Amino acid sequence: MEAQLVNALQQTGQFSVLEPQEKTVRGRNGTPIIAQVGSHEEPEFFVSGSVVTYRLSSASVAAGVAADPLLGTAEANRGGGLTTAAERLFINLSTSDHDLVEMALYLFDGKTGWVISETRITASPHDLSPTLDGMFSADLLRSVVAPEPPTQRAVRASVIKAVNWIADHCLEYRRQQARNPNSDEPPLPLEKSQSRS
Repeated sequence: MEAQLVNALQQTGQFSVLEPQEKTVRGRNGTPIIAQVGSHEEPEFFVSGSVVTYRLSSASVAAGVAADPLLGTAEANRGGGLTTAAERLFINLSTSDHDLVEMALYLFDGKTGWVISETRITASPHDLSPTLDGMFSADLLRSVVAPEPPTQRAVRASVIKAVNWIADHCLEYRRQQARNPNSDEPPLPLEKSQSRS
């Protein structure tokens, strides 16, 4: 889900996404260790989040784990334990009449670490429509996989909603800072968004 969100942020052409960098450091006994370190650039915002609900319909289960937009990426790693774990997780996911993806998202000020806003974003396959465009062109809303399982449509809708939410709140936060540039007080958090369906 992180990879899809990063890709969507980059596709808008409005964000520079800073990835953690790998750096080789030496352990106590001198052996090289690969460590994740922050980017040398200072980000304006941090985004954190998690998938709260990931529910499949019987149609998505019938498409199999290889067609799943999140667990299907593990399927490509044939022969390893990762594939078996993904298959087990896929088989044990609860099913319902329709697919549903829900994310909890948090937006932070990159300089201070203060929480700017938080939300829950809920999406189903029916949410993937031109009304979601926001920062996206109609081309990005079109299916790139044919036939596209319902779960993939729900995931894409949730990612588009998330990017639009991030963009709106980053812009509003910048406006708030511009109105009060010399304040020593932390900026007030933006109003908490309700779950978006």
